Amino acid sequence: MRVCTVLTETVTMCDYSDFSNLKMDPPHRKILKDELEQWHRGYLPKDGVAGTVLDVGAGNGETAQFFLNHGAEHVICIEPYSDLLVQNFGKDDRVTIVPRSVNLVKVDCEGGERNMVIEVHFQYRWMKIKESVNLKTIRLEEYWGNPVRRGVLKIFLKIMSLMRLI
Repeated sequence: MRVCTVLTETVTMCDYSDFSNLKMDPPHRKILKDELEQWHRGYLPKDGVAGTVLDVGAGNGETAQFFLNHGAEHVICIEPYSDLLVQNFGKDDRVTIVPRSVNLVKVDCEGGERNMVIEVHFQYRWMKIKESVNLKTIRLEEYWGNPVRRGVLKIFLKIMSLMRLI
């Protein structure tokens, strides 16, 4: 752990060596190495991590470890390819593993929204469904752009899926 300034706030940041005990496949190890600093800016609420974290797409457990490093008491991990996740946290009472894929996400957690982070990859954009004084409903919809881009991205995603990278 180290202390540094992120966007004019002093925060304690974990570093790559804090994850040395985790078994990870090469794609997740690379993601951790490349994105760890960004996680500190994007995943951590200003008032800190406390209580329970829901981690959908938990990979090998690198984000579960990240949240535990920063004060989470419990992490619920949802991950369809959970072999390494189970090896890393299967006996840890602070982590609940749900070895399933998710086809639809609906969130209405009365207060938990203030710390919600949604990470979106590839071909999606936000669509506003409804907005009022105290309610905003948004949905991600598939958006591929022009037909050439669509074809290239679909091939790329198929290859990544076959390699179990996504």
